[in-house]
Amino acid sequence: MICLDSDLIDLRYPRDRRARRNRTLLDGAGQSGSGATTVFSLLEIVGVVAFNLNEQQLVDFHVHFPTAV
Repeated sequence: MICLDSDLIDLRYPRDRRARRNRTLLDGAGQSGSGATTVFSLLEIVGVVAFNLNEQQLVDFHVHFPTAV
């Protein structure tokens, strides 16, 4: 198991120089089923993106989060 902390590069800063490497790690962990995160990281992500999303986007984010990371 690989426990991942949130740094939000993928969601907030797609042009960051580390974004491609970050996406590769997340994709690999997702495909292998070895990735995990903590409820604290999930709450941190939701707290940050909540400022920029409307109500429907927040619902969609919640529904699709398990398959998006």
